[in-house]
Amino acid sequence: MSVLKNSLNYILVLGILPVSLYSQDVSVLLSDVTVDGYTEDIVVPVTLINPGHSVGGFQFDVIADPAMVEMTGLTPMGGGSDFSADYTVFSDGSARVVFYNSGGPDGIPMGNDGIVLNLHFDGTTVLSAVLDLYIYDLIVSDDDGQIVSSEGGNGSVTIGHVIYMSATSDTGDVLETVDLEINMTNSGIVGGLQFDIFDTPNYVD
Repeated sequence: MSVLKNSLNYILVLGILPVSLYSQDVSVLLSDVTVDGYTEDIVVPVTLINPGHSVGGFQFDVIADPAMVEMTGLTPMGGGSDFSADYTVFSDGSARVVFYNSGGPDGIPMGNDGIVLNLHFDGTTVLSAVLDLYIYDLIVSDDDGQIVSSEGGNGSVTIGHVIYMSATSDTGDVLETVDLEINMTNSGIVGGLQFDIFDTPNYVD
C-alpha cells in the first residue's frame, strides 16, 4: 500500500509540474503599426504585462522580415519612463534591446499592463511594404535580478499603400480549359500591375 501511495504521489507531481513550467509570468508584446511611405521615424510600442511579478528589466532581440528597416532608437514610456534603454544593431539587420532600471531599487510593480518602451526604426527608403517583426531570446528579471518565466509577442509594420494579390483555383479534365481569377485588394489607387505565374509541376500552358 505504501509503494502504491508513493507511486500515486509521484504521478500527481509529474502531472502538476508541466503547468508550472509552461505558465509564463511576464509577457513582452510588440505592436502592429501602420505608417506612410518614406516615414523617417517608425514607432513600435512594446507592451509589458506582468500580473504576478515585478519587473526590474528585460532583454530581447528583434528583427524585421524582410530586413528593410533598421532600429535607430528607444524611448522608455509609461511605467518604464524612469528606466534606461540601450540597443545594438547587428550586421544581419537584427537589434538587441536592453531595458533596465538604473535609477533605483524598485522595478515596475506587478499588475502592469501597458506600454513601457517605444522602438524606433528608419523607414525613409521604403515606399510600400509589410514587415513582420520577430522578438526572440527574451530574458526578463524581477527587481531582485532573478530570472522569471516570460513570453514574447511578435508585431508588424505596414508601410504605405499595400496591395494584396491572390488567385482562385479550378479543376478540369484532359484538354479542357480552366479559368483562374486574379483578385486584388488595395488601399490606394493602382495605375497598373505586372506579375509572373507558373505551375508546379509544369503540365499546363
